[in-house]
Amino acid sequence: MTDSVASNPDLAETLLGEFCQWFSNLAIQGTVLPKAFSGVNPDGKQFIIILSDLGLDTMEHLDFMRYVLHAEKSIAFVFKMRMIAQLSKEPEILQEQHQFISGQQGSYHNIGLTSKDGESWESGTMICNESHSKEPEMFFQELLQNPYSPSENDEKYASIWNSVRDRIKWQSRI
Repeated sequence: MTDSVASNPDLAETLLGEFCQWFSNLAIQGTVLPKAFSGVNPDGKQFIIILSDLGLDTMEHLDFMRYVLHAEKSIAFVFKMRMIAQLSKEPEILQEQHQFISGQQGSYHNIGLTSKDGESWESGTMICNESHSKEPEMFFQELLQNPYSPSENDEKYASIWNSVRDRIKWQSRI
């Protein structure tokens, strides 16, 4: 592991903050960040993948992320997904939320953002839920805790990862 990656005591929290800021900046411009995923390798290389661009069924996203984390020997991750929360039944009030989940060994984070306006993201975002812990609190955070295990989809995931690996955005955390 490089010194700069090792010297960052909470890379998962840093990644989470970056994804939330990216989302907020796009929301102000009237664009919503799609379902996205990022991981950092032991050598400090970070990859960013827009999951909706892969042609996978949404039920396969977590397995694909786990496969990629394993293939890249990732030490930290973050991903963003969209949810609809039911705030009340009568009258039925639904709220769009965007969940940001990150993790690395000993540090797991979850932040939910929603619109300040309810109708428009341009007015800004606000936090609707947040947690930080040393152990995963939900199965979404267990991408590193429950390591990859071979499956019948490995060939498919390897093919997809190999087809996009050189075209996706990579950056150095050094």
